[in-house]
Amino acid sequence: MSISMTPTSPQQSVVPNRRNPQLLAVGVLCIVLGGLGAAFAFLSATDTIEALAFTRAVSSGQQIVATDIAVVRINSDTGLAVMTAESYDDVVGSQALADISAGSLVNPAAVGRLTQPTGTVLLGLRLPYGRLPNEGLRVGNELLLVVLDDPAARMVFVPSTAELGDSSDASSVTATDDPANVNATDNPAASGVSDTAPDVSADTSRIAAILAGAPQLLADGTNWVINIWVADADATLVARMAAADRIALIGIGDVR
Repeated sequence: MSISMTPTSPQQSVVPNRRNPQLLAVGVLCIVLGGLGAAFAFLSATDTIEALAFTRAVSSGQQIVATDIAVVRINSDTGLAVMTAESYDDVVGSQALADISAGSLVNPAAVGRLTQPTGTVLLGLRLPYGRLPNEGLRVGNELLLVVLDDPAARMVFVPSTAELGDSSDASSVTATDDPANVNATDNPAASGVSDTAPDVSADTSRIAAILAGAPQLLADGTNWVINIWVADADATLVARMAAADRIALIGIGDVR
């Protein structure tokens, strides 16, 4: 009878792993930095202020009413010039100094309160395209009104006596806007032309004004209505020339 014996190996001892203090320190540092980063991101996202924004488009010169603005919350570090909710009462009742689109934040430079200058009157003008700038006009701009020559005072051809046949024929021609009906006795026949001097002197051909309201396009699509302030002494002349369609407007500066 044979007996098999299985050799046994001596029991191996287990040595515990040793922790690396440096790795532990790095891990702790990463956890701390991650927490600080998350906290900073959270604070940045929640560090906001209450600002004013326009709820609808407002034209330059238009008075701002309560329904035109609302309080919104924005990040405090946008770097934008804004007006906070504390300025609500100051903005309501002021004027838009430029065309403002809906959703825009209220910029301090875009709103203000304009008062009529002493010694001026308010006039409304109707001007066609080509008689005023099509952009860049802001309430408070300094303007120059140019009085145009009378459209009827233009160069008119006067037939010479040779062309008319004789002087009796020339004297029978009357002075009207029709070149075929011109009084030769009132115009130098030798020159062949007649020009009538404008009835506006050089001193009154240019008149200072201030833009009081933004231009508004009329329904006809070709004419604009605009409000201006002019000196009392110029008001009558400007009204007369405007009624005769003899005014053009130039924007020359900003008096705000």
